[in-house]
Amino acid sequence: MPILPDKLNDAASSQLPYVEPRYSRKTNHVTITIRVGEIPIDFSISIKRLDRAVDRVCRISDGTGPLQNLLDELLHARQRYGHIIDGKKKSRGKQSGRNEILYELQYASAWTYSFIRHQWNRSTEDRNPFLEKAESNFRRWLQEENLVYLWDTAKRSWQIRFLTAFFVGNAYADERKRHRLVDPPEFPKFHAESFYRTYVQPKLKHVESRRQNKPTLLDSLSNAYLRKVFYPRTSGASFSAS
Repeated sequence: MPILPDKLNDAASSQLPYVEPRYSRKTNHVTITIRVGEIPIDFSISIKRLDRAVDRVCRISDGTGPLQNLLDELLHARQRYGHIIDGKKKSRGKQSGRNEILYELQYASAWTYSFIRHQWNRSTEDRNPFLEKAESNFRRWLQEENLVYLWDTAKRSWQIRFLTAFFVGNAYADERKRHRLVDPPEFPKFHAESFYRTYVQPKLKHVESRRQNKPTLLDSLSNAYLRKVFYPRTSGASFSAS
């Protein structure tokens, strides 16, 4: 896979039209497009080598710049055409859209779960500032609802799973509503094991393999999933208390 020249290390412009990944049955290749400044750059790769390409770019990306854009698009292509790699028939119509967002929610949940767990092994002052900000807002809500004691006495594993469900559910609120997926977690009656098995576990092995290849991936918001979950948004948190 070609490596981008150093002179093209400027961030891609968000104002330019987005180009979706494409698959050719004739060549059995996937083509993705990233933009460096105003320059569109196409990459074409055999669909059989897509997973290997994701692994390779993941190892060399530092979470920013064109290489990260390339990784994001490779993951997007894997999301769209994974049924071909896995030898499954693609769903049609509404079910297709539902499957695509479920796939994305599972990746976002696995990355968020791993990120929180990794960051919580650090001292508070060394944790990622975006996570600290998100937790601060969450803590403020607990205080307003007089739920601090219940939260503080909950098991650590339950807390991590609840925060994962809360942060991911909030980030994907529009998609959840559109496809009727993942109701907001109900505190304190959150079914942590059910959420873990449905949304975290399916992609956790894949995420952990990326982390083992490049441990620093969990030091920052290194991919599109984590950035979507933790970058500040205008909408408020959405979950209910009982």
